[in-house]
Amino acid sequence: MYKYVAHKLDTEYIGSLPDKIVFNVEEIPVEEIEIREMICAWYETGFIPATETSNHDAVARLKKLESTLLMVLKNPIYRAAYIRVLTTLKPKDCTVRLQHLLELSQNKTITH
Repeated sequence: MYKYVAHKLDTEYIGSLPDKIVFNVEEIPVEEIEIREMICAWYETGFIPATETSNHDAVARLKKLESTLLMVLKNPIYRAAYIRVLTTLKPKDCTVRLQHLLELSQNKTITH
């Protein structure tokens, strides 16, 4: 058990998270720490550049990052962590896209 998560497969936190960016392995599972890093990389190096410009390379990078996220989300522990993280994000265009990726990953998991 962690400070904020009872079990790795839980999709909800035990209580509300503090307003901080960095968590440690006593507070949340390592998989969630990794998912948070992946989402940050997706946002900073994929989503922002692709939405601020129509540059082909930026769009290609976003698609590659999203493909990687979809692959990671096949793992139920990472998917649970991803869902938890989504509950902490404020609604924006990027959260809509992240939610869409979750839906895509669930559809792909069901069809295989």
